[in-house]
Amino acid sequence: MKLIFILLFFCLYGIQNVCSQSLPSFDEVIENTFPENEIGENHGKGKIVWLSGDSYEGNMVDGFFSGYGKMHWLSGEIYEGEWVKDTRQGLGKMTWPNGTIYIGLWENNVMHGKGEVAYSDGTNFKGEWKNGELIKKL
Repeated sequence: MKLIFILLFFCLYGIQNVCSQSLPSFDEVIENTFPENEIGENHGKGKIVWLSGDSYEGNMVDGFFSGYGKMHWLSGEIYEGEWVKDTRQGLGKMTWPNGTIYIGLWENNVMHGKGEVAYSDGTNFKGEWKNGELIKKL
């Protein structure tokens, strides 16, 4: 019963679609400060801004977001944390426009492992996620 309540709460506050934001097309880049490797791929530290208003600042390796970086979507969502080949992977923080924050582990762009959710009203809880779904409160 508790799990159903928590999932309903996530649906009401928009947390069920944590992987809803995809990466913009590189065809729409209006600013790129990344250095390039020997074959012309973004490599090192820099910033990219897309025509949509989305932006990424952090590390890239051989043309992929890899290492630490921060992605801002025009929708107001912000992910800051670890990336592996354009995928949110490892420890990261996701902030939604309504003030909800998740800090914890990610795998393949979804919450996976232990983490904590904090709401703008000051309430929070710790939990464990599997493939983007809360499996238990801690």
